[in-house]
Amino acid sequence: MPVTLKVSTPEGPSGRLFSSADDYLFRYQEGTDARAAVSLLMPVRQEEYRHRELHPIFQMNLPEGYVLEQLRNRLAKRPLPRPSGCSVLPSMCRPPWNSFLA
Repeated sequence: MPVTLKVSTPEGPSGRLFSSADDYLFRYQEGTDARAAVSLLMPVRQEEYRHRELHPIFQMNLPEGYVLEQLRNRLAKRPLPRPSGCSVLPSMCRPPWNSFLA
């Protein structure tokens, strides 16, 4: 099941992150300002960025250890495929992102 996430920076909307069965794609939306780039290694361009695994700039925002395990356990109870980076990232963005620790 493909997942699509909207990606924004403090400078405004940047693009969309897509996951498919084989890889992850990040595509800047048309007209994105160069200041809204998500990474110095991923400057704004028309071509999409394709990786077999979640792009490193997005991987660094994933939780680790206990927090990641708790998110995976909660996401595993949903009728979705096995939790991946693309399914964990939106869970971290919804406030309050750490409510399960209470």
